[in-house]
Amino acid sequence: MQKFSNIYKLIKSKYTKEILFVVKLLSIYFVLNLFFTFITGVTISGGSLYSEFIAKYLNIVDFNTKVILHPSKWILKISGYQTYFYDNVLGIEGGNGIRLMHACLGFQLVGVLAALIFSFPADLRFQVRYFILGTFLIQFLNVVRIVALIWLYSFDENSNILSLDQHDLFNGVVMTVILFYFVYFLKKVKST
Repeated sequence: MQKFSNIYKLIKSKYTKEILFVVKLLSIYFVLNLFFTFITGVTISGGSLYSEFIAKYLNIVDFNTKVILHPSKWILKISGYQTYFYDNVLGIEGGNGIRLMHACLGFQLVGVLAALIFSFPADLRFQVRYFILGTFLIQFLNVVRIVALIWLYSFDENSNILSLDQHDLFNGVVMTVILFYFVYFLKKVKST
């Protein structure tokens, strides 16, 4: 029992900042993940938790869908394509389209970004600025993914590239970008 007491004292005295960072990181991520899951659940009509008020006035799922699909539609239009767009579906006229589902919105990625940035001790204004910039970066990458998928689907429905799990591939790429962005954030924190 004495050994565990000594180990606990060593960890507590030597690694307090690191332990606090990990606890904050996991707490922020899980709270945001629960929040995004809850808000998705209450905005889907017909669900057991559906709230008309939240669906009408606080629907971040619908807002985020539009934030991704409207720029995607615009990019396709200025590229010379005629598009169709309804609800959460976007495509090229005469071709296939994509349906942007809740899992495609990047909420978990934004949760990871928020957890990393807000877990590290820094000025709150600095953290908010880098969180907003990082969120825009994630949304930009999501728009690029949607445009690329629609473009690929319109040219070759049977392409082997389309058999990849693009959702996991996208998450892996964006997770790597988030880690590099966090390292950049850390360098900026240390220089201020």
